[in-house]
Amino acid sequence: MKPQRLNLDSEALVEFRQSLDAALEIVTCQLVRRKMSAGTVSAKVNIHINERADDKTGEIYYQMVLEPNVSMKVGASDKLKCGKKAAIMKQDNQGRPLIASEQIGMDELMEGEGA
Repeated sequence: MKPQRLNLDSEALVEFRQSLDAALEIVTCQLVRRKMSAGTVSAKVNIHINERADDKTGEIYYQMVLEPNVSMKVGASDKLKCGKKAAIMKQDNQGRPLIASEQIGMDELMEGEGA
């Protein structure tokens, strides 16, 4: 994964967005097919963060795991599976999270941010 800001457009959440899009379509189609007037699509992302220190420099960074979940309810509940994604997370000068799959990419992004 290339270094990037953590948001819904992040590469780490591609599968989550695809599952959410699919769930919206499935629920809508099911409502029409079953002649029902209401259904629910729920989306959430559990975030787990562990503080780490670089062995060589002692610099603090965070190991992050994103655990997305998309569920649907049209009469009965159902879930779409979304895979967990691990990333390195640091904060830029404004305190916003930046993520990358490897330290080298993160260092390049942080230099570009002037952090």
